[in-house]
Amino acid sequence: MKKQIIIMIIISMLLLSCIATKTITKGSYVNLTSNVINTEVSAEQIGKIRIFYKTDPDFQYTEIGIVEAIARGKEAGLEDLFPELKKQAAIIGSDAVYKIEIQRYNQTGDALHATGIAIKSH
Repeated sequence: MKKQIIIMIIISMLLLSCIATKTITKGSYVNLTSNVINTEVSAEQIGKIRIFYKTDPDFQYTEIGIVEAIARGKEAGLEDLFPELKKQAAIIGSDAVYKIEIQRYNQTGDALHATGIAIKSH
């Protein structure tokens, strides 16, 4: 009986660990300028933010902040991180994000973390 209970617990734990979520759990920014922070940004404003992943911007710019996003779930990918990076960039008045670094971490590898430099064009 005791052995059956232990087996049931182990099976339950294994099944729960197979559930993948792709929920963004955190987004944040560090504002390096005196820009006015606008925490209520529209989808249109977010959509205008450009992402330069593995490329450099092709225009003159000033670095205005650092943005961060975290997605949880084994299936989490760039499509989960980039919208949150763009939202955080829009909050601080940025035009784009570049120098994006991405890491998968957590003991089970089920969290994806991204940071990037928010920039404003001249």
